[in-house]
Amino acid sequence: MSALAVASALAAACGVDERPSTVRPSAPAEASATAFTPALEAPLGASEPAPAPASEAPTAAAAAAAAPIAGPVTGAPTPRVAARPPAPPVVRVRIPSLGVDAPILQMGVDAAGAMEIPQSSSTVAWYGFTALPGTAGNAVMAGHVTWGGARAVFNQLQALRPGDAIEVQTGEGGVRYAVQRTYLVRPEEADIAHIIGPREGPQTLTLITCGGEFDSSAREYDHRVIVFATRI
Repeated sequence: MSALAVASALAAACGVDERPSTVRPSAPAEASATAFTPALEAPLGASEPAPAPASEAPTAAAAAAAAPIAGPVTGAPTPRVAARPPAPPVVRVRIPSLGVDAPILQMGVDAAGAMEIPQSSSTVAWYGFTALPGTAGNAVMAGHVTWGGARAVFNQLQALRPGDAIEVQTGEGGVRYAVQRTYLVRPEEADIAHIIGPREGPQTLTLITCGGEFDSSAREYDHRVIVFATRI
């Protein structure tokens, strides 16, 4: 993940389709957070890969070796078995205490280096540059708090309290986490490296959405809700 993506991560993580409405996330029990200064660097450019050279015509031996079936084929043609597409590494996230049961879409960063966001009120993004749930490190997910004036998948995220369960379904099975901390932070004051960066020790899950007040001129909320959980 580039330095530019790190610098703009929380500014985009919960989306820009947060339209003003009477729907607001619940007031948090803890509405303060220690101010942090993110480490910023100059943007890192991304170079285009050089085009691959045109391949030479295969020899007869090479063509025979690459054929689906080696040797002469007689009788009816042998049907090819279609390759099964790989299962998505992360499928769903469930938060029983909030009634959340949502599909997950793997996402990354856009051309500007900002974290991509779901284009749906009910979908949660898992960022593929973070840990795969169920493996060492910090898995990071984000979802909208409101969408088009209505409640979205993470609308009640800041109501999570220590001990609340979060369940993630992956291609390998289910992974359970317990909430350790829920807090609000301004994007410009957030310790980005701590929130979305890798961590040592217990496997962790970080959930992000918008919170605080909606700024109609900027068309976004002025805080981010951060939920930190560890595997159980």
